Amino acid sequence: IQLDSPVLSANQMSISGQTQVQAVPNLNPSSQAYACPITLARLQGVQVRIDGGTWANATTEAGFTGSQTGTFTYTANGLAPGTHTMDVQTTDTLGQVQTSTTTFTVAASDPPPIPNGARAGSPAGYRAMLADASVQGTVQLSWDASCPVANTNLYWGYGAGLPTQLGGSYTLSGSACGMGNTGSYTWNGSPDPASDPSRLVWWVIVATDGVHTEGSWGTDSSGAERNGTQASGQCGFTEKNTANPGC
Repeated sequence: IQLDSPVLSANQMSISGQTQVQAVPNLNPSSQAYACPITLARLQGVQVRIDGGTWANATTEAGFTGSQTGTFTYTANGLAPGTHTMDVQTTDTLGQVQTSTTTFTVAASDPPPIPNGARAGSPAGYRAMLADASVQGTVQLSWDASCPVANTNLYWGYGAGLPTQLGGSYTLSGSACGMGNTGSYTWNGSPDPASDPSRLVWWVIVATDGVHTEGSWGTDSSGAERNGTQASGQCGFTEKNTANPGC
């Protein structure tokens, strides 16, 4: 099996390749005889699986079955960002199987923004309410989920951690990771503002690509990106995209 380089676009991977039946060398020592390779086998089919999943048939060229050489193509859709393992196996008419394994990486797509909490309209960008008034530290969050995102994180800090001037950095005290993308989340263990001199807890919901890139934190009153272009470092997110693509 010979595999070409995978072609990647968004969450799709396409690959093509060639496969050939391997014949047994003819060892006839006679100088009068033709020494043609010998085989009764012919190509039967090609299957592909991603990350150890179910085998799926690749698309083969016309006349592939019954030939000694042939080409094939395969396309996988809906792949999550990250590194994937692909197994390609070809079978012949004698039931023999040959497998080739390769890896490829799907790049993380840029996360679109969570709507600005200051935006007017209905529904509001963010809403928060006590999920249960009798349970301290439990807050029900909701946000506009009409702009699809892979996942969301919540970052929070105390009032003392807010920047003292426009464009300054935020001091984070914690996070809630992987809240999903439904627009609703119960924040258990939310902090008590009474422990801060300002009696304030601030928080921001941030869209992510589900891997390592977080989206915009929104803009401050000067129109600048909150906390600049640096990533939070929370929840394993080390990159930040402020272009706000998608919606």
